Amino acid sequence: MFLYEEATKSITGWEGPMPSVLVIPAVLEGKEVRRIGHSAFFGAEELKEVTVEEGITSLGSYCFSKCEELLTLHLPDSLERLEEGAFLGCSHLEAIAIPRGCQLVGDKAFCWCSAAKTLTFGQLLGEMEIGVGAFSFCSQVERIVFPEGLRKIGRGAFSVCGALEQVVLPASLRELDSQCFEACGVLAQVSLQEGLWRIGSWAFRECKSLQALELPKTVTVVEEGAFLGCVELRSIRLPDGVTEISDWLFGKCRNLVRLELPPKIKRVGSFAFSRCRQLKNLSFPPGVEKLEQGAFSVCLDMTELRFAEGLKTIEPRAFEMCGNLRFVTLPDTVEQIQAKMFYECNQMEGICYLWKGTKLPYLFLPFTPRGLRMAKEVQKGQFSWEKYDGCFERWGSQKVKLAVALYRLRYREGLLKEREETYRKYLMRYGKKVAEAAILADDVDTLGFLCEQQLLPKRHMAFFVDLSAKQQGRCTALLLQQQKKTGQSLKKRFQL
Repeated sequence: MFLYEEATKSITGWEGPMPSVLVIPAVLEGKEVRRIGHSAFFGAEELKEVTVEEGITSLGSYCFSKCEELLTLHLPDSLERLEEGAFLGCSHLEAIAIPRGCQLVGDKAFCWCSAAKTLTFGQLLGEMEIGVGAFSFCSQVERIVFPEGLRKIGRGAFSVCGALEQVVLPASLRELDSQCFEACGVLAQVSLQEGLWRIGSWAFRECKSLQALELPKTVTVVEEGAFLGCVELRSIRLPDGVTEISDWLFGKCRNLVRLELPPKIKRVGSFAFSRCRQLKNLSFPPGVEKLEQGAFSVCLDMTELRFAEGLKTIEPRAFEMCGNLRFVTLPDTVEQIQAKMFYECNQMEGICYLWKGTKLPYLFLPFTPRGLRMAKEVQKGQFSWEKYDGCFERWGSQKVKLAVALYRLRYREGLLKEREETYRKYLMRYGKKVAEAAILADDVDTLGFLCEQQLLPKRHMAFFVDLSAKQQGRCTALLLQQQKKTGQSLKKRFQL
């Protein structure tokens, strides 16, 4: 027998042996029923089927929670609110159907309904919100198509839905709150619509099957760690309205190879691209002002980074352990350049400094203590080409000397003739190593310059290009033409 509370028009429980099939009436002994009260049938293990009649508008918090043998549920279109934990832990419930009149699916309403294989929504009559953890740990649901009228998906609403493969979101959706699809390990397809403006922190964290995602133009906020650990994510484009890359945003996206950045980025947060092992190079738009700690740490395949005018602050270890990083292009707006920015970047050759004090495209500063001191001299207006060239024998490693020699022969501002001969002789002696590095980096421009200037010894020339002396003047153009024609990289073509 039902227990009834007239003040709230609620059924508050059951007296006597609990049946296996229960029909909740909208009228009880002539009295209107509008609500099922808090914990009314909590832990009723005998229940296997529940039908709620048309007319009832609210299911109170934890009203059917821990009904672990419940298999079948029928909810009416009149239902407007499913409150917190309404069906929490109904671990044998086979299907969930949200009626079209529903305006709120409360926090943890269907959390741990781990046997439910389908989750469907009726065509909503109005707007709806989904609360915190509402469907988390529903580990058998494979596909969800959300209805128009849904405005917000709450924190962790679908986290750890281990079988979820596809999600289709409506144009009415405005916010994805933090952790909403966290640890959905097989989620591969997510369709986002125009109108969405916010993606919360950790929203798609550890979605290890997500390979590509197109963000709508209306998105302006992408919060901390939204794509952290999306190990199969290969490409993504951030919309123009996004103004910062938040902490850990693409951390551990180890297969990310293509990233399009918006033009208004101001900040790159801590560890934003940490462990993006396949990112090879990135160019940032003008206006980026700050790189925070570890922003590009352990980007093992990164070879080159380019930052435009406006960058002011680079925090320590921003490029930590980028083992293949060779060049970083920095503007002269950077307030301080320090060795600890490039901690354990063992292949680092130099900084391409965009200095307004020269007409050259950039000033190459070797990555040595002497080169970093020279960066400070540039900022103080104490730089001279005579001193730069005079340091050649003391630049340190052969690799750095080769980079300096190549730079000075390409851009000859203030270059004296005797210094030019020194650089030419050095490149003639070790030019093969430069050429091999250019091939491995697929750098047609550098290889072409070496050949055009005949800076490779004759015994090495034939190894790289089978061209007559007359053709060598057009070496760069010919290399580019052949590369486009064959589609082969230099590395493959020269079998290195």
